[in-house]
Amino acid sequence: MQRLLMAFVLVASQAAAQSPVQPRFRAGAEVIAIDVTVVGRDGSPVGDLTAADFDVAVEGKPRAIQSSQFLHSESAPRVALADESSNADPSSGRLL
Repeated sequence: MQRLLMAFVLVASQAAAQSPVQPRFRAGAEVIAIDVTVVGRDGSPVGDLTAADFDVAVEGKPRAIQSSQFLHSESAPRVALADESSNADPSSGRLL
């Protein structure tokens, strides 16, 4: 019985030694969104910039910029239509 057990352990250890070990690769990615406001000398926004126009460094190490996008926002106040009422207009009377 003892010889049978030793033979089984020997065969099991040889089989384990022959099976290939799958290598593990650890990878990761870090995405950071950065809001930037770029204005010209007259104070108007510059909207024709691309990712190539920017440099980004994190802790002194340059980082690749994957994309850039110009987001346009309305700077003029919205005017209420004739059938609308607003709290911004003090002469409009009651707001229902």
